[in-house]
Amino acid sequence: MENTRSIVAYHIGCMTSLTLWCQGRFFEAAEFASIAITQAENNGYSGIAGPFDAMLVLSRCELELSQLNQSIETSNQIERKAESARHVALVFHVSTGTRSRIQITQGLITHVVDVISRTTGKTQTSANTQSTRLDHRYDRCFLALRFKRLETR
Repeated sequence: MENTRSIVAYHIGCMTSLTLWCQGRFFEAAEFASIAITQAENNGYSGIAGPFDAMLVLSRCELELSQLNQSIETSNQIERKAESARHVALVFHVSTGTRSRIQITQGLITHVVDVISRTTGKTQTSANTQSTRLDHRYDRCFLALRFKRLETR
Protein backbone atom coordinates (compact mmCIF):
# COMPACT_ATOMS: atom_id res chain seq x y z
CA MET A 1 0.00 0.00 0.00
CA GLU A 2 2.84 2.39 0.86
CA ASN A 3 4.50 1.65 -2.49
CA THR A 4 1.31 2.58 -4.33
CA ARG A 5 1.03 5.89 -2.48
CA SER A 6 4.66 6.65 -3.19
CA ILE A 7 4.41 6.10 -6.94
CA VAL A 8 1.12 8.02 -7.13
CA ALA A 9 2.72 11.00 -5.35
CA TYR A 10 5.69 10.74 -7.72
CA HIS A 11 3.50 10.79 -10.85
CA ILE A 12 1.40 13.64 -9.50
CA GLY A 13 4.64 15.59 -8.93
CA CYS A 14 5.72 14.89 -12.52
CA MET A 15 2.37 16.02 -13.90
CA THR A 16 2.34 19.10 -11.68
CA SER A 17 5.81 20.11 -12.86
CA LEU A 18 4.76 19.79 -16.50
CA THR A 19 1.58 21.77 -15.89
CA LEU A 20 3.49 24.56 -14.15
CA TRP A 21 6.06 24.62 -16.97
CA CYS A 22 3.26 24.94 -19.54
CA GLN A 23 1.88 27.86 -17.55
CA GLY A 24 5.27 29.59 -17.60
CA ARG A 25 5.80 29.14 -13.86
CA PHE A 26 9.38 27.94 -14.30
CA PHE A 27 10.69 28.29 -10.74
CA GLU A 28 7.81 26.27 -9.31
CA ALA A 29 7.99 23.74 -12.12
CA ALA A 30 11.70 23.23 -11.53
CA GLU A 31 11.07 22.70 -7.83
CA PHE A 32 8.35 20.08 -8.44
CA ALA A 33 10.52 18.38 -11.08
CA SER A 34 13.49 18.23 -8.68
CA ILE A 35 11.31 16.69 -5.98
CA ALA A 36 9.96 14.09 -8.42
CA ILE A 37 13.49 13.24 -9.58
CA THR A 38 14.59 12.77 -5.96
CA GLN A 39 11.56 10.57 -5.26
CA ALA A 40 12.38 8.42 -8.30
CA GLU A 41 16.01 8.04 -7.21
CA ASN A 42 15.06 7.24 -3.59
CA ASN A 43 12.52 4.62 -4.67
CA GLY A 44 14.62 3.14 -7.48
CA TYR A 45 12.16 3.96 -10.27
CA SER A 46 13.64 3.18 -13.66
CA GLY A 47 12.63 2.24 -17.18
CA ILE A 48 9.10 3.37 -18.00
CA ALA A 49 8.65 4.69 -14.44
CA GLY A 50 11.94 6.58 -14.57
CA PRO A 51 12.02 10.33 -14.06
CA PHE A 52 12.51 11.20 -17.75
CA ASP A 53 9.53 13.54 -17.89
CA ALA A 54 10.55 15.39 -14.72
CA MET A 55 14.14 15.64 -15.96
CA LEU A 56 12.90 17.05 -19.27
CA VAL A 57 10.83 19.65 -17.42
CA LEU A 58 13.83 20.53 -15.24
CA SER A 59 16.08 20.89 -18.29
CA ARG A 60 13.56 23.09 -20.09
CA CYS A 61 13.04 25.24 -16.96
CA GLU A 62 16.79 25.71 -16.65
CA LEU A 63 16.85 26.74 -20.30
CA GLU A 64 14.01 29.22 -19.79
CA LEU A 65 15.77 30.64 -16.73
CA SER A 66 19.02 31.06 -18.72
CA GLN A 67 20.83 28.44 -16.66
CA LEU A 68 22.40 27.04 -19.81
CA ASN A 69 25.19 24.97 -18.25
CA GLN A 70 22.75 23.31 -15.85
CA SER A 71 20.35 22.62 -18.73
CA ILE A 72 23.13 20.97 -20.72
CA GLU A 73 24.15 18.88 -17.69
CA THR A 74 20.55 17.79 -17.10
CA SER A 75 20.28 16.87 -20.79
CA ASN A 76 23.48 14.83 -20.45
CA GLN A 77 21.98 13.00 -17.44
CA ILE A 78 18.84 12.27 -19.45
CA GLU A 79 20.97 10.88 -22.26
CA ARG A 80 22.88 8.57 -19.91
CA LYS A 81 19.69 7.31 -18.23
CA ALA A 82 17.86 6.92 -21.56
CA GLU A 83 20.74 4.96 -23.11
CA SER A 84 20.86 2.59 -20.14
CA ALA A 85 17.07 2.11 -20.42
CA ARG A 86 17.37 1.78 -24.24
CA HIS A 87 15.09 4.74 -24.98
CA VAL A 88 16.83 5.71 -28.22
CA ALA A 89 14.21 8.18 -29.50
CA LEU A 90 14.18 9.89 -26.13
CA VAL A 91 17.97 10.15 -26.21
CA PHE A 92 17.90 11.98 -29.49
CA HIS A 93 14.96 14.25 -28.82
CA VAL A 94 15.91 15.42 -25.37
CA SER A 95 19.65 15.31 -25.08
CA THR A 96 20.53 16.15 -28.64
CA GLY A 97 17.62 18.47 -29.35
CA THR A 98 17.71 20.73 -26.30
CA ARG A 99 21.46 20.58 -25.84
CA SER A 100 22.15 21.20 -29.54
CA ARG A 101 19.99 24.31 -29.61
CA ILE A 102 21.90 25.75 -26.67
CA GLN A 103 25.26 24.86 -28.19
CA ILE A 104 24.29 26.32 -31.58
CA THR A 105 23.61 29.66 -29.90
CA GLN A 106 27.00 29.35 -28.19
CA GLY A 107 28.67 28.95 -31.59
CA LEU A 108 29.58 25.26 -31.21
CA ILE A 109 28.23 24.39 -34.65
CA THR A 110 30.83 21.81 -35.72
CA HIS A 111 30.48 20.05 -32.36
CA VAL A 112 26.71 19.84 -32.83
CA VAL A 113 27.11 18.42 -36.34
CA ASP A 114 29.44 15.72 -34.95
CA VAL A 115 27.00 14.84 -32.15
CA ILE A 116 24.07 14.61 -34.57
CA SER A 117 26.13 12.37 -36.87
CA ARG A 118 27.02 10.05 -33.97
CA THR A 119 23.41 10.00 -32.79
CA THR A 120 22.21 9.19 -36.30
CA GLY A 121 24.46 6.14 -36.28
CA LYS A 122 23.15 4.99 -32.91
CA THR A 123 19.51 5.33 -33.87
CA GLN A 124 19.89 3.68 -37.27
CA THR A 125 21.34 0.55 -35.67
CA SER A 126 18.54 0.32 -33.11
CA ALA A 127 15.71 -2.10 -33.79
CA ASN A 128 13.27 0.14 -31.90
CA THR A 129 13.88 3.27 -34.00
CA GLN A 130 10.84 5.08 -35.30
CA SER A 131 12.52 6.40 -38.41
CA THR A 132 9.88 8.90 -39.51
CA ARG A 133 9.87 10.70 -36.17
CA LEU A 134 13.65 10.67 -35.93
CA ASP A 135 14.08 11.93 -39.49
CA HIS A 136 11.84 14.88 -38.61
CA ARG A 137 13.94 15.63 -35.53
CA TYR A 138 17.19 15.45 -37.49
CA ASP A 139 15.73 17.82 -40.07
CA ARG A 140 14.80 20.31 -37.33
CA CYS A 141 18.32 20.30 -35.88
CA PHE A 142 19.97 20.64 -39.27
CA LEU A 143 17.56 23.44 -40.13
CA ALA A 144 18.55 25.24 -36.92
CA LEU A 145 22.20 24.77 -37.89
CA ARG A 146 21.60 26.24 -41.34
CA PHE A 147 19.86 29.32 -39.96
CA LYS A 148 22.65 29.84 -37.43
CA ARG A 149 25.27 29.57 -40.19
CA LEU A 150 23.39 32.16 -42.26
CA GLU A 151 23.28 34.50 -39.27
CA THR A 152 27.03 34.23 -38.74
CA ARG A 153 27.92 35.06 -42.34
